Amino acid sequence: VILLNFAALSNLGASDIFKALILFPVVGRTATLIGASISNYARENGLGKSFIDFCGWREMVLGLAFCFAAFFLILRIHGLILAAITILTSFLILKLFTRKIGGATGDILGAVCELSQTVFLVSYYIIMRN
Repeated sequence: VILLNFAALSNLGASDIFKALILFPVVGRTATLIGASISNYARENGLGKSFIDFCGWREMVLGLAFCFAAFFLILRIHGLILAAITILTSFLILKLFTRKIGGATGDILGAVCELSQTVFLVSYYIIMRN
């Protein structure tokens, strides 16, 4: 994952690197927010329990609104496309992981964050290189 992130970033121009680095944490944290909002906790106790227990639809909608606004402000229509790709991917990654154990844990939320960020950078490279 780290090598993919590095490869995608190292092949972007200076302006694109700056934009990608601003949006990189936005998409990761939004993916975590989505995961916490739509999941049940898979264990009895753990570090991810409070995130999942106290995060709901309202927080997810606000987070998505912020994410799409940030992407649009920085990249215009390309930003909306990139946000949609990475948010959809976040849902799919979460579905894959949670189906195996019947819910989410803090580790799953962390994996969704990291993988979504990588999908964003690779997608950014593919879409914005032209």
